[in-house]
Amino acid sequence: MTQLQEQAIARSADHENLVGELVEACELGLSQ
Repeated sequence: MTQLQEQAIARSADHENLVGELVEACELGLSQ
């Protein structure tokens, strides 16, 4: 794999984590 591909994969993984955290935060906010 090229460095660019690895960077793209790392970035998309970070993005998934952020989306997951946002969803959790929204669910917590709604349940209060």
